[in-house]
Amino acid sequence: MNELCKPYAKSLSYWVDRPGSLWQARLEMFEALTGKPVWITQTGMPSNLPDKGATPESQANYLTQAFDFLSQYSYVKVIIWTYLYTLTDQYDYGLLTAAPVSEQAPKPAYYVFQHFTKKQTTTST
Repeated sequence: MNELCKPYAKSLSYWVDRPGSLWQARLEMFEALTGKPVWITQTGMPSNLPDKGATPESQANYLTQAFDFLSQYSYVKVIIWTYLYTLTDQYDYGLLTAAPVSEQAPKPAYYVFQHFTKKQTTTST
């Protein structure tokens, strides 16, 4: 798999904090070429691949960094997290634990997402 498809292999700051970062360059190029709003329709990180650095805590950290980074661009209008929950724990991108619905529980990223959406609602009204 392409390294760019595995942000959990490195901190998100590796991808966005460097001058000329891939995300920054693509966002700025799209805005310059089209002047249209940007919708990020799928972002996420699994929380169950500890051998690759993907844990519930690193998932919450990724969500924080990604949403903070993307929200600094006024033309990024929508950011959609991949899953609220997944039905299996093979690649658990969900904000809730992968379990039967009656047993699901919020993961740390759920609370980050909740805080971010409340913050965005407050600042956009």
